[in-house]
Amino acid sequence: MNFFRIDLKENVKVAVIGKEHLVPPTLHCQRKIKCYVLYFVTSGSLTLNVNDESVTLLPGDIYIFNRYDVQIPSGENECEYYFVHFDSDSIEMNKQDYIENVRKKNIEFLKANPYSLERYDNFKLLIRQHIHIEDKNNIDYLVEKFRSSILPKEYSSIRKSFELCANFTAILIRLEKICESNPYDKKRERHTYNNVRKIADY
Repeated sequence: MNFFRIDLKENVKVAVIGKEHLVPPTLHCQRKIKCYVLYFVTSGSLTLNVNDESVTLLPGDIYIFNRYDVQIPSGENECEYYFVHFDSDSIEMNKQDYIENVRKKNIEFLKANPYSLERYDNFKLLIRQHIHIEDKNNIDYLVEKFRSSILPKEYSSIRKSFELCANFTAILIRLEKICESNPYDKKRERHTYNNVRKIADY
């Protein structure tokens, strides 16, 4: 399962956080994106052809598009979603085993001196590309975070830009926590996952 490794030693730069409501016959635009883009669907459904693969997003779904992904609309469904355009040279997509990478990260963090700055050498978020959220508390938290981060152009300033980046970083941290709580739906991964949780909780 694809996931992103985001190193927070470098600031995640946010271009815009907004909300879109597509009502047929209006379609999602066709484009090749130049940065990372996150969608959080709150109602309806959205189907896109992404690099020749069909991606359908439903309420509670979060999807992170990679740099240079090609998005082509498919189908005419009403959909409401939040979006974030962001970038950082410290982000990379990974196709290795997600649980094993979480385990290694937590072990390395525990090895570090808790009173030294070397802890931040392992301050990397591991977030799955496609996440489905059902927990109401998580959904309410994310909706409020996204809603409060939508700023009119007249409020643009250096300070507001930093606040925007800080808000989005908080969202990413919450998403990693959600991913670790529900790493896979497959029962065969449960034993490995339980070991990871023991390490993380320790």
